[in-house]
Amino acid sequence: MGFKSVFAKYISAFMLIILLSFGMIIAIIASIISQYSEQAKADIMETAARSSATFLEGKLNGGAGEDLTGLVASDGEDIRTMLTVVSSNTDDLTVLLTDNAGQIVLAVGQDTGDIREGANIPKTLMDEVNSGGVVTQTGKMYGVFESEHSIYAVPVYNRYNSVCGTVFVCASSVMLTELLEVIIRAVVVAILWVMLAALIAVYFITERVISPLREISVAAKKFASGKFDVRVPV
Repeated sequence: MGFKSVFAKYISAFMLIILLSFGMIIAIIASIISQYSEQAKADIMETAARSSATFLEGKLNGGAGEDLTGLVASDGEDIRTMLTVVSSNTDDLTVLLTDNAGQIVLAVGQDTGDIREGANIPKTLMDEVNSGGVVTQTGKMYGVFESEHSIYAVPVYNRYNSVCGTVFVCASSVMLTELLEVIIRAVVVAILWVMLAALIAVYFITERVISPLREISVAAKKFASGKFDVRVPV
């Protein structure tokens, strides 16, 4: 029983070390992928927002309108086509065009169905964009969306260099979560296989180490009982 107890403790300690090691690996991998994915997503959103704003400003400078509301009313199909191309850069991009009051004048992309009916962009957010700033945040955009989104917003200028609307590029946070879940699931499966292989390897290695000790123990007991003809293989 003593040898089995030592073996059980040895295996338990070994498995614990493996679990802790792989737990740290999972945490590191998840952190790296999360940071990389968020940065890559932010770069895509920035490019989409700025290219959309440049396209719209080109039309406004050409005299197609004074603001985004008038521009969408007069040239909506062309704008929708362009924004559809922009939003197709990834599977989860949605592009919103708003006037200076925050009213959504056009929505194109994957998650348009996730926008609350009658929702407008809050004044606090519009004031920040209308001042000429770039807005980035993660959330439901003060209730505009039903679920969490990353947001990148840039102002649109007319030919008088006045802010006449805003481009909001939004990306669902669900995609990143699903990616992390898939990776963590794959790592957990790998851990189970490694632990199984390690358990088998440790068993055979430990058996080879303990077997001679067990034979010595049996021989010692026989010597103690008076049987002096016992031999222990070397």
